[in-house]
Amino acid sequence: MARKTSVSSNTKLVLALALTTLLGSCSREPSPVRINIRLEEFNSGVSFEEQMRLKVKNIFVGEISVKRLFKDTDDKSPPWTERYGSIKTSRKNIVIKNEDSLEELRQTLAAQDTDHLTVILEGDQDTIWRSLWGSYYDQWNQKTLEIYITRTPCDVINRIIYNKINSIVKEQAQEQGETDKHIDLDQLFTLLLRDEIEPYLAQLDKVKKEDPCFNTFQLYKSLTGEEIRGFGSGKYRLGEGLKGLLDPAIDALVDTSTNWTRYSLSVRVVGYTDLVQVRTEKIELRREETGIDDWSKIEKPLDVHYLGCSNDHLDGKNFAFIRLSSSEGKSIEQKISNNCELGAVRAYVTAVYILNKLGRDNVEYVYATGGPDFSSNKREDQNKRKINVEFIIRAARTDQ
Repeated sequence: MARKTSVSSNTKLVLALALTTLLGSCSREPSPVRINIRLEEFNSGVSFEEQMRLKVKNIFVGEISVKRLFKDTDDKSPPWTERYGSIKTSRKNIVIKNEDSLEELRQTLAAQDTDHLTVILEGDQDTIWRSLWGSYYDQWNQKTLEIYITRTPCDVINRIIYNKINSIVKEQAQEQGETDKHIDLDQLFTLLLRDEIEPYLAQLDKVKKEDPCFNTFQLYKSLTGEEIRGFGSGKYRLGEGLKGLLDPAIDALVDTSTNWTRYSLSVRVVGYTDLVQVRTEKIELRREETGIDDWSKIEKPLDVHYLGCSNDHLDGKNFAFIRLSSSEGKSIEQKISNNCELGAVRAYVTAVYILNKLGRDNVEYVYATGGPDFSSNKREDQNKRKINVEFIIRAARTDQ
C-alpha cells in the first residue's frame, strides 16, 4: 500500500508540472477579445480563430442568454491531445438561426439598452485538473469574446421604437388617481410613426436611407404596413415584427405593476382579416403555425371561441369579447372555415403571447374577432390583416 501511495504522489507531481507549463502566466486574467460587426453579419456568420479545445458555451446580451437564437457550434469534442496537450486553433463561426431570430436579437439588444454580446468560450470540464489547480485551471480553460454591434439606421429606429413605446406606457401606468387608463397600441403605433420615425428618416442622407438592413427589418415593415402587423394572407402566425412592437409595452407594464397597492389590468385583443374569403379546403389550426413556443400556461391550447360574427360579417357594431380559456361562444374545431374564425384565432394567439409575458396575476385577458375589415374595397389588403391591442389599467399608486 505504501508503494502505491508513493506512485500516486509522483503522478500528481508530474501532472502538476505539466499543467504549470500549459498555464504559463495565466495568473493574469486575459482581456476579452473584441470584434466589431453589423448585426446582419450574423446571417452569414461571424467567424474568429480560437483554440480548438474551447467551445461556445453561452452567449449573453446583458444578463439574458440568447444562445438559443444561434445555430449549434462546436458539436464535436476534439481529441484528448488537442484538449490538453496542444494550443492548436480552429476557425469558429457564430450564425443566427433565421430572420425571426435576428429580429428577436435586435429587440433584446434594445430592451437591454446595449450594443454588444458576450460570448463565453470554455473547454471540457475535467474535475481532476480543476481539483489540482482550482481557479488557475478556470482561467486557462475559459475565454470571453465581446461582439460589438455597429449601429445602422435600423438599429437606431429599433431603439427609438422600443424606448418610446416603453416610456409612454410607463407614463400612463404611473399617473396618480383611480381613473382607468386606456392604452390603444394601434393609435400609439400611428403616432410613433408620424412623430418619431418619419422625422428621423427624413434627416438621413440617401446612402443611409438605402441601407440594406431595411430589406430584412421586420419591425419597421410591421410598423409601416409594408408587412402587416403580424400576419400573412390566410395566416395566424405571430411574426417577430409584431412581437417587437408588443414587447416594449409589455415590459413597461411588468416594471410598473410592482408600484401599485391595488392593480388590475385588462388586455383586450381584436383580430381582423382582409376581404379574401377562406378557401374551400379551409385552414388547419396547429400550434406550430402560431409562432408561440410555450403553451404551458394554457390548459387547452388552441381552444378558440368567438361570438357576434357570422357569414363573414359582424352581427352588430360592437365586438363580442370572450375570456381567454373560456368555453363560451362558437367553438373553432381543427380547421378555420371563415374570416370570423380567422380573426378570432389571430386575436387568441396574440392574447396567449401576452399572457406568457405578463402572467395571470391581476390580469384579465379577453379577445374578439373583428371579422373582415370593410373600410377598403380592396379584397387582398395587408393593412387589414391585423390585430389591435388595448390595455386598460385600473390601479391606485403606492405611497412612496
